[in-house]
Amino acid sequence: MRRVWGVLLLGGLLGCGIAGAADVARLVSSSREPYIGPHLPDQGYVFEVAKSAFARVGYDVDLQFYPLARARLLVQNSRVDAIAPVYLNEAEGVVYSDPFPGDVIGLLALADEHAGDASGAMPEWARLWRELSGSRIGVVRGGYVLPGMAESGDIVVSPANHDLQNLDKLYYQRLEYVQIDQYTAADLMAEQRPEYIGKLVFRHPLLARHSFHLAFSLQGERTATLLRAFNKGLAMLQADGTLTEIRARFGLLPRHTEQGSKHHLVIASVNNPEMLMLRSLSAEFERQHPDIELEWRVFDESTLRRRVLAELALGEGRFDVVTIGNYETPIWASRGWLLPFDSLPADYEPGDLFPAIVQSLSLEKHLYALPFYSEGIATYYRRDLFTNAGLVMPPKPDFADLRRLAE
Repeated sequence: MRRVWGVLLLGGLLGCGIAGAADVARLVSSSREPYIGPHLPDQGYVFEVAKSAFARVGYDVDLQFYPLARARLLVQNSRVDAIAPVYLNEAEGVVYSDPFPGDVIGLLALADEHAGDASGAMPEWARLWRELSGSRIGVVRGGYVLPGMAESGDIVVSPANHDLQNLDKLYYQRLEYVQIDQYTAADLMAEQRPEYIGKLVFRHPLLARHSFHLAFSLQGERTATLLRAFNKGLAMLQADGTLTEIRARFGLLPRHTEQGSKHHLVIASVNNPEMLMLRSLSAEFERQHPDIELEWRVFDESTLRRRVLAELALGEGRFDVVTIGNYETPIWASRGWLLPFDSLPADYEPGDLFPAIVQSLSLEKHLYALPFYSEGIATYYRRDLFTNAGLVMPPKPDFADLRRLAE
């Protein structure tokens, strides 16, 4: 396969007359984190699905990011092949692909204002809006709005330019609720507003589950061919489990419903060699403890931190055990996010650990994380050069010493 990048000229994409262009599906998107975006690992879950599905049938993918209105216009005018992701019937002048897992919309509220609906039953819309009569609900301007909300007359719909504005307005009590996708809310809190974690919660149950689609230009010369190709590749990803693996890799796979009598523990871990070695011991652990079943969710370091913080924000209980660093441990413990190891097995001796490690993983003399490996920082220097210059390295140099010696 040959990768050919689109040419940007006078604000438009030129797709004709490029050698090998028939092998490339040209997609556009607006940044929609945590599902797709230029700053996400591998540009996010949606792009990985599109790229993998097209690769199964012999296509490369070229993705460009634009504001949403511009991206839609490029597709409608057949300047590119498709936009991703969209809801079904979200745009005009397009034809939709088969669905793949998308987002889940709910109402976010202040934790001390709304404990959540414990019934677990999906509400009838008119009844819900009557129940919330007079509430100010934040939405994103030009985006999806839950059915009947705007027409009910009972709700004050408050539009904002983006979700983060709505979270800020909710936190400062200028809104009673925010309509938002659960992972979008969690990632915004994890990445930009960690002080909101535990302060904002979803009203349960979540209200709308959407599938994602690719939307292809209705007038595009290659639309029928590319639509069939993507749908075929997507079906292959679903059939062999690759789609589930992609969702898991990006931390977007819900916890499985537990069945049977075994205790099911989900472990979120970084994908370094030490932790992968630990994972390899799972079969032996399960043999020795037949009532426990381990499931590992392994991520790169950036995704792990984002997903663990998002889990803390959502409180879904997707992870039981997580790997974190000594920097986060006392901070998270002080916020009540971790449980202390106060009942360790008799053959586990904390006294065998380096004191500095125990101190870094403790809060108020309680150990909140167990070290599996540690890394240290050392200063190397040329003794011969120091001798020639008449310098002496102190036994325990600090940064002031190093600066003085370097000068």
